[in-house]
Amino acid sequence: IIGFSVLYISAPIQLCIMRNSSRSGKERVPTEVINRMATRIEPPDGSKPRNFFEKFNITINPYHFKCDSCDKQSKVVGKIQTILEQAINSPVPPKEELTPQQVAEMEKEKDLLREETLMCRLHQIDLLLRKLVGAVGRVDKKNCKKANDARKRIVKQMKQ
Repeated sequence: IIGFSVLYISAPIQLCIMRNSSRSGKERVPTEVINRMATRIEPPDGSKPRNFFEKFNITINPYHFKCDSCDKQSKVVGKIQTILEQAINSPVPPKEELTPQQVAEMEKEKDLLREETLMCRLHQIDLLLRKLVGAVGRVDKKNCKKANDARKRIVKQMKQ
């Protein structure tokens, strides 16, 4: 049984880039990567029912540790300890073992969803190909039948 907690360090992107600029060689991260990661990383949200691993979280700012006041630093460290204790005292129970019948039902449901997705994509592709056939027909009526036959072959191949 495991307890989860998240320590999220909310550093302003300008600070990350500034600190990164003092690095050299392999330690230096390309600025594009820092910018991309800043848009992708999300702060923890323990309110979502399925985010059990984010239930116990704390967000800190690196400026908390730059101040002259030890009192502020102590409060942050105290909060971190509290979150860790809560996580340790609230372990995530292991998943229940599924019966072979439950596993088979889940696989069947996955297959149906995959088939629905494929049919939806196939339909979208067919519509796009039909538009292309129409465009060919407007430009060169002689090749319209060839384009439509090609569309039919593509759709048939994708169904297999």
